[in-house]
Amino acid sequence: MSILVGSIVVIGEDDKQNYYLLEEHAAQHEEIDYWVKVAKDIKDRYGSMNFYCDTARPEHVVRFRRERLRALNADKAVVSGIEEVAGLFKKNSFFLLLKTK
Repeated sequence: MSILVGSIVVIGEDDKQNYYLLEEHAAQHEEIDYWVKVAKDIKDRYGSMNFYCDTARPEHVVRFRRERLRALNADKAVVSGIEEVAGLFKKNSFFLLLKTK
């Protein structure tokens, strides 16, 4: 049995081509209304940006676009994504920002 979890991550880039994981939002069993609210909050704080969406849920892409969010179909090549992130880590160009309380 698989468990479906949705997520939105915010990655920033600086002028030296370093990348930073700024935020992660992950939840199980949430409907599209929840994800639209999260995405709008992110857009309000960071400005307009691309949201890469699962191609298995085209109705979610349509909903994001209707809500004036820039939704694009994601490239689902998992291995190439893992290799890209691993390469950034190896070059010391990808950083995780941790919140402390």
